[in-house]
Amino acid sequence: AAIGSGKILAMILPLLLSPNKIAITVTPLKLLQQDHVHKFEQYGIPSIAINHNTPHDQTLWSVCEVVVDSKMPLT
Repeated sequence: AAIGSGKILAMILPLLLSPNKIAITVTPLKLLQQDHVHKFEQYGIPSIAINHNTPHDQTLWSVCEVVVDSKMPLT
């Protein structure tokens, strides 16, 4: 299907219906990763892109630190 035809809703809808779940999506392009993160965040779903830049991503490690410090379940 063409870009912008709503395919991402298939990934977002289950998370909106079950907010305590985690979904992992795999995309081959960083631009697509960034687009997915942006779309998920528009729906209020926390999201990150993991790629070869991840070891240097301070935002990711800050989020991980908050999760560990608060002992939030990762289920």
